[in-house]
Amino acid sequence: MNNSIFSYSIKDAALVMRIYDDIDRSGGHPWRFELDNKTSGNFEASFKKVLKQSKYFILIDSQEARCSEIVKKECKWAEALLNDPESVLSKIIVCITEQDGDWRKTDLLLKKIEKYSYIDFSGYDQFDQFDKYKKSIHRLCGFIGLDYKPWTTVPRASDFQKELFEYSGKEMSIDDRNFLINDYENFQSSIHMPQGHAQQRILWIIERCELLQIKIISVFLAQGVLAANNDRFVESRQAFQLAVDHFPGDPRGWAGLAAAFFYLGNYNKALDGYNHTIGLINQHKHLFKHQDRLADILHNKVETLIRMEQLEEADDTISSIATNKRQLPEVKIAEIKLRIKQKRYDEAASVYAEIQYLLEFKHLNDVWLNKLLASLEREMARLVYYYNNREEAIYHLKLAIELDPEENQYKDDLAQITKKK
Repeated sequence: MNNSIFSYSIKDAALVMRIYDDIDRSGGHPWRFELDNKTSGNFEASFKKVLKQSKYFILIDSQEARCSEIVKKECKWAEALLNDPESVLSKIIVCITEQDGDWRKTDLLLKKIEKYSYIDFSGYDQFDQFDKYKKSIHRLCGFIGLDYKPWTTVPRASDFQKELFEYSGKEMSIDDRNFLINDYENFQSSIHMPQGHAQQRILWIIERCELLQIKIISVFLAQGVLAANNDRFVESRQAFQLAVDHFPGDPRGWAGLAAAFFYLGNYNKALDGYNHTIGLINQHKHLFKHQDRLADILHNKVETLIRMEQLEEADDTISSIATNKRQLPEVKIAEIKLRIKQKRYDEAASVYAEIQYLLEFKHLNDVWLNKLLASLEREMARLVYYYNNREEAIYHLKLAIELDPEENQYKDDLAQITKKK
């Protein structure tokens, strides 16, 4: 069943398709007329039927949308259902796609604008170099109860399909190719199902690729990520090792292999993997999809160097991260860890002050953001504990547990501090 439905002008279709893919890949079940209306040519009947079954109405608000009679109707239907006690519709989310201006004050599509959730999708560049889109899609996924999965984490069905069409090895029939595409789409839709459905399906795809004597990196990446997400890091390492063996020039396999080694506690091999990944990315500077990942890899390298107590190199690595990327919360938290390790406590406190504003968003229940905030609070607990402020350290650890109750490390830290007098 679809849990979210889009309303938008056709002129905003490119952005909608990107958001649709991200929600779909992250485990949501969105609906848009062009893709999912397979049973009827009657737009109004189809839209109203799906709207009645949807929990979230996502309006893509723009100047073009405000000129669309169809979008106006859809908003009217959604507001009526939101006030219907028998309706499952629970939230209207407005995604702003253009910079603020006079257009925002006229031709309003919704009546009770103060009641709805708003997310700013305006002003990001094509390759999202300042992570504006990334932050916005994280928030949107959080609003609809999803943990955002970027494309480099779980390869999209469209990535898999593109690789199949570009595959230059052994020829395959159209039927075989279509079966594989369909199988991968089924795998993606099963990722959040219980009882290992996704695991069975990705193994089936790998086996079928072997029978057809074709090699596609997406299947190894998907297997590695799936295993890592379920804390099966040995299996994850094996899958990423296959990706590296078959595609030694693709940095994604090396990045995954390095991460697997990191979680297995083999920091030397993790560092080697991250260095190799960085080298490959720098060799292919024309590929923006890899360049956009460079800051993430450098951040992961910093985390590894901190574990290895190689603090000077960690400091140099943070300095090498592009200025705009250094403002990302996860990089700031790594910097706090580093400053604490270096016993530069005043600097650690200063960095914490820069990103403390993020706590204002904890009420959004964004899974990714809350995990990030929890790690931030743990570092703050360590910092104030160095200043012998035990009670404040306990406060920060309790907040970390509240934000991320599944992380046992915070509970262990709290138990240790509570015992000490």
